[in-house]
Amino acid sequence: MNDDKYTDKYLIIYQKLSWYLAILFFGVIAFLFIINSPLAFRLSQIGIVMILVTTFLKLIIMAEKFRAVRRIRLMILSYFLMLLLLSTILLRYLL
Repeated sequence: MNDDKYTDKYLIIYQKLSWYLAILFFGVIAFLFIINSPLAFRLSQIGIVMILVTTFLKLIIMAEKFRAVRRIRLMILSYFLMLLLLSTILLRYLL
C-alpha cells in the first residue's frame, strides 16, 4: 500500500515478537517431548491456542488500521477472516 497514513511498523514488530515467542515455546515443548514429560501434551494444546489468539489479535489490528485509512474492503475482509477463525475455533473445541 502506498498510503502515507498507513504504517504497519508496530504490526510487524508484534508479529515478529509473537513468532519468536511461539518458536521458543514450542522448542521447550519439543524438549519436554524428548524427555517424555506428561506436561508436554497439555502445553502443546496451550501453544496452539496461543497462536490462534495471536492471529486473531493481528487481524483486529489490521482491520482497525484499514478502517483508519478508509480501506473499507480490506477492513471487511479482515473482519470476515476473524469471523472465520472464530467459527473454526468454536467448531473445533465445542464439537
